[in-house]
Amino acid sequence: MAGSGPAVRPVSRRRTGALLGALVLLVWALPVVGSAAAGYRLPVAGARLLRGFEPPAGPYGSGHRGVDLGGSAGSAVVAASDGLVVFAGTVAGSLAVTLAHAEGVRTTYTYLSDVRVGQGTRVAAGTALGGVGPLHLGQSGRVGVHWGARRGDIYFDPLELLDANLAGRLRLVPLGPTTSRLAVPSAQDGGLGSSEDTSAPTVLPQGPPNDNLLVFVPGIDTSSDSPAGFDPAALGYPSGRAFFAGYGGARSQSSIAPVAGSPEAFRAPFGREDSWAGVARGAAALLDQLRAIHAAHPEAAVDIVAHSQGGLVARYALMLAGATNPDLPRVAHLVTLATPHGGADLAELVLRVQRLDWGRLLVAAVLAAGRSAGLTHLVPGAASFADLAPGSGVLAMLGYAAPPGVATTTIAGSRDPVVPLTRAWLAGAESYVVQASHGSILRDPQAMAIVWGALADDPVPHALFESLPGLLEGVLVGNVESGLFDQSPGVAPRNPRG
Repeated sequence: MAGSGPAVRPVSRRRTGALLGALVLLVWALPVVGSAAAGYRLPVAGARLLRGFEPPAGPYGSGHRGVDLGGSAGSAVVAASDGLVVFAGTVAGSLAVTLAHAEGVRTTYTYLSDVRVGQGTRVAAGTALGGVGPLHLGQSGRVGVHWGARRGDIYFDPLELLDANLAGRLRLVPLGPTTSRLAVPSAQDGGLGSSEDTSAPTVLPQGPPNDNLLVFVPGIDTSSDSPAGFDPAALGYPSGRAFFAGYGGARSQSSIAPVAGSPEAFRAPFGREDSWAGVARGAAALLDQLRAIHAAHPEAAVDIVAHSQGGLVARYALMLAGATNPDLPRVAHLVTLATPHGGADLAELVLRVQRLDWGRLLVAAVLAAGRSAGLTHLVPGAASFADLAPGSGVLAMLGYAAPPGVATTTIAGSRDPVVPLTRAWLAGAESYVVQASHGSILRDPQAMAIVWGALADDPVPHALFESLPGLLEGVLVGNVESGLFDQSPGVAPRNPRG
């Protein structure tokens, strides 16, 4: 009927299967905060993260199937969890131990100085398996352990086994000095930065990057009861200088005092459904919390680090606040991680499918299955679906440029199917891409090094030519999604300095 609503473009049968598959991908690809396996610990006390996990492109492709953890000479390498020793011996000239754990997980500890357990032995978490030994190529002169994890034949990042807060406390120790006080691993090591001299270690500067307060804004499907997935201590922030924002507004003054100094000090409790109530509502909640922070710390400026939808929430709040507002702190920096500044094609998918005769029932069934499996708490009709769709009113209102007067940095993940890098750029911002997925970007060591440099006004040097495979991978994801959902095709990112 005329005037009954916007015209709906027919969806061909050929495309229906792709839509169904992508809808399932939406549920399964969203970050599940706090889903780490229980009962795992770091295998080296006081470990430093020397090199992160770099998944291979295929079963025989190159990559780094684990993480390198630095330790002190003489330190023990211990079992990360209870398990059965299924291998203890030499592999390619290096001593290694492999443990079988519950739920089909196997962890391997390589480059040991000695082996202290035998095959067939059951060990408890914390049992010494051997000592740290000299690491392999690229870590010359360092001692530690290469820690790997897999389920079946599929390798995954062993840091995913840890509680999010514990994993976040691992500090990246980059290789080689550059013109910046920070360095990230070079292209030869799977990183994005350049390194002129890898012979001498460069340690991430101690302490926070500046004297400002830090506020972290989480994304969708989060709650005050779930781990944030982001640890300010990894950037050197002490207690009382970094706070988590939320979608429930600010705590009352009487309830702040008992948790003063805690990251939770200023945000009121909120549920996952609150995080799906839309960008405008999230921005209003953030402004309430910023007012409370300013009242407690009237002289301090604030830096905002935001994940996914949280980046749009932060930009919307800055737009509402205006250039000067005596009730709010000055925001000096904004860093967004995997934020859909150009919209999320999967949000458009949900809206489009729901317009079909059978779509509402399908979306409800898929989301119900996701909730039953503990993968998501999405509900049909959530306001954020409309806000995050490309071309939405919220995105049009925000525009596609960095907030004026705020030093802005965007970081995208080349392996992010939820927000491909072609949707994560923002005009006027320093823009980077790291080889990470939508959820893992919060603990990606390269991403954290970039965050530290951005907040210190000492940005990691751009070396986009060294990350061509990652860029092509991200652009491909973006263009495939754009073509699938009939959106305007993704655009290859411009040189952010150009």
